[in-house]
Amino acid sequence: MAGAGELVTIDGTVAACPRAPYVRARLVVSGAEDTAIVQNDGFIVVTDKGRQIAILYRPPVAVRPDRDVSDAWRTISQHPVQPRGEFHPDGHVTLRGIWIEPGDRVRVVGRATEHGFVDGTGSHREPPARLPIEIDALVIGVGDDAAAHAAAALAELGRANQPRRPLIRIRISARAAARTTAIVLAAAALALFAAEAIWARGTLGAGLNATFLALLFGWWAVPVAPFPGGAVEKDGEGDAHAGPQAMGMLVIVVVVAGLMSLYVSDPDARNAGGCGVVFCAIWVPLWMTWRGVLLKPRAVPGSQSYLPADKRLRWILLGGLVIVMLVAALVAIPAIAPHVSWNGDGGYVAG
Repeated sequence: MAGAGELVTIDGTVAACPRAPYVRARLVVSGAEDTAIVQNDGFIVVTDKGRQIAILYRPPVAVRPDRDVSDAWRTISQHPVQPRGEFHPDGHVTLRGIWIEPGDRVRVVGRATEHGFVDGTGSHREPPARLPIEIDALVIGVGDDAAAHAAAALAELGRANQPRRPLIRIRISARAAARTTAIVLAAAALALFAAEAIWARGTLGAGLNATFLALLFGWWAVPVAPFPGGAVEKDGEGDAHAGPQAMGMLVIVVVVAGLMSLYVSDPDARNAGGCGVVFCAIWVPLWMTWRGVLLKPRAVPGSQSYLPADKRLRWILLGGLVIVMLVAALVAIPAIAPHVSWNGDGGYVAG
């Protein structure tokens, strides 16, 4: 015996009624707009044991399967769905959708809302048995495969009512991304320096470029403060921030170093070229850092550098840039000098 509100399943046949009690269909006629047909009548199901159960569907109900019937209008107009229209009697029309007809075999799954006593049960010791006499349907399967259709509709209803899993959004701040990039670049620099020491394949310049970029991204990754300080920022105009410095230099170094790796095969020439790239690129961030650390008395609005707030990190940044610049100069200038000569007119020419 199912209690009120419990989920029950019944099989039976739809009792006779004036029209199809449940309809979600369209009347499709060539050359005319489709006509929607909707009906929401309760109905009676007669079980295999002869019991009559009222079927309501106050909750939204899922009915399966889809149905389709085509014939002349004179025939379709007599269908239990009771479509309405003015068409030629011999005109071909189609009724398409979902409906329940009197006499259909159905399986209904729903919640019992009312119970009745079963005749011939009970005694002075036991109360009479009670069985559902009214059900709020959740799903209804129709036809010879009513059980399978009801099961499919119930599964679909369960998926629709299943709480959606929240999307996992991975939000990475610019500072965290810069920190990760700095670590990767520092590791790459160590590997390139080791490769140069062991195999001398021209990776010193690439290692210096990776070190240079690691310093810039490390600058971006730590808390910063305006230096020299004492000046009001002009909406960022003229001020040096780590992010633009790092991204700009990354593009320059990657493009130039990539072209160099493709067209320069000699290890010494590759080292000289790589060091020349970093020697030329380093002056802007080096000047911005130098200005912020040493020129505090000359603070000017709109001409500040946002450097690491920690004093030790500021000096590590400045010292690292200076060391990279000096090493790049020691490698690049001797390699380039023999190819440049004084022209006697106050200038240099490439030889």
